[in-house]
Amino acid sequence: MDTDSPSENSDGVDHVDAAAERTRRRWLNITLAVGLLIASVGFVVETRRALAGHLPAWVYVIEWPLLGFVGFLMWHRLIREDPTTSAPNEQDDVIGESWKDFSARSRSDLKDS
Repeated sequence: MDTDSPSENSDGVDHVDAAAERTRRRWLNITLAVGLLIASVGFVVETRRALAGHLPAWVYVIEWPLLGFVGFLMWHRLIREDPTTSAPNEQDDVIGESWKDFSARSRSDLKDS
């Protein structure tokens, strides 16, 4: 019997991670469904208002599908995200390091003047 396989792991870490990932995906799917429902209702309501002669409502007729599309893109990115990857190391943070250098030079220039 091989004890290294994930299904037979005595501490159950892999099982817990899989359950947490299923829960995370379920909540992301629920959030997407609610967001798309809200965007759909907003689109229908604003289309009716626009067709009734309320000119500013035409902006919202375009806005609601765009908001739904942005929500879908966010959902897609979060679903594809690998939860096992960690945040980037501080060594990989080029912008952060550049900002630290800039602020240190600025402070030293202020002290010198």
